[in-house]
Amino acid sequence: MISGAGIAGLTAALCLSKKGFEVEIIEKANKLEPIGAGIQISPNAFRVLKELGLEERLRAVSSFPDFIHVHDGRNGRLINSVPLGKTIAQRFGGPYCVIHRGDLQEILSEACDDTKNVNLSLGDTVSSFETNDGNINVSLSNGESITAHALIAADGVWSAIRTNMLGLSPPKFSGKIAWRTLIPANALSDDVLMSNTHLWLASRSHAVTYPVQGGRFLNIILILDGEENDRVQHAPNAPDHDFAHDLTALLNLAPEWSAWPLYETPEPIRMAHNHVALIGDAAHAMLPFAAQGAAMAIEDATMLAENLALHPVGAALKQFEASRLSRIQRVMKLARSNGQIYHLPQPFAFFRNLGMRFIPKSKLLERQAWVYEWKPDQL
Repeated sequence: MISGAGIAGLTAALCLSKKGFEVEIIEKANKLEPIGAGIQISPNAFRVLKELGLEERLRAVSSFPDFIHVHDGRNGRLINSVPLGKTIAQRFGGPYCVIHRGDLQEILSEACDDTKNVNLSLGDTVSSFETNDGNINVSLSNGESITAHALIAADGVWSAIRTNMLGLSPPKFSGKIAWRTLIPANALSDDVLMSNTHLWLASRSHAVTYPVQGGRFLNIILILDGEENDRVQHAPNAPDHDFAHDLTALLNLAPEWSAWPLYETPEPIRMAHNHVALIGDAAHAMLPFAAQGAAMAIEDATMLAENLALHPVGAALKQFEASRLSRIQRVMKLARSNGQIYHLPQPFAFFRNLGMRFIPKSKLLERQAWVYEWKPDQL
């Protein structure tokens, strides 16, 4: 049984179904809405989705940038470029794509609807559980009870299973806010924006842009320092900041902005407890500076299914946690390191940009090569 019908939960359902399991998904929302904004799917995650038979549907709504162009956020000048496109696909056996989170969730949801041994129930939550005779009895908020082999917590960063039922530490506010928006492509005159990912590095801030929804919109993310507020807020304009003129002009085209406070799961990371597994943000909410949040959830899903297919439940969940912890912690460490580099204050930001200008493009890609090379043992 899975709690949560986001990317982690839906992917886990498909992976488990492929292994022959009957899967029940419980989702608190009454309707699956296309919330969120753009996400990046690197080769390590794309390969999993391809094995689930989703490649054609993914390609129809995704974009595949040729480069990540890195700019000085104060003056807009190009510092360096990281090759993506054919370079990354040939080296890692899968592409690097960008997609709207809602589009990916819709693809996964439709695939679950097409799968006979996956059932999705909306408007319900897990209220409690207890283990009994090698199974887990799960009580739902509607008064029903379900007996399952395992309960998978895929209920996001504010997981009630994680904090209220397992007593694990809640996520911690990072001190940063992600401002997100979408700009229609027909409002833009620069084709380069719609064929590449762009990263602007400023002082204590950065911005990222890339196309989504098959190139119909430009996704923009600004990450700035901010005060804690656990609710998404909306504003007509982006906050004032000392960005380059061209970037500021681009930001002013946005019709509306949403401010998302960024939280991170404190260590030690826990991913298994008796007959309960935690995946995705419920286990390891991470900062977005390595663009691996969704990818790690997708990896979790396939590795959990692999272990449940090979071992009894108790042993499977222990092995699942053991197989994931070191990688998750290493990716979280990379994200924190990237965040520190991206947000260096002056004068350190000047020397960061100067140093990056002379790094060979292949070396820039190499820094995350170990992330993209990953493949599950049994895939």
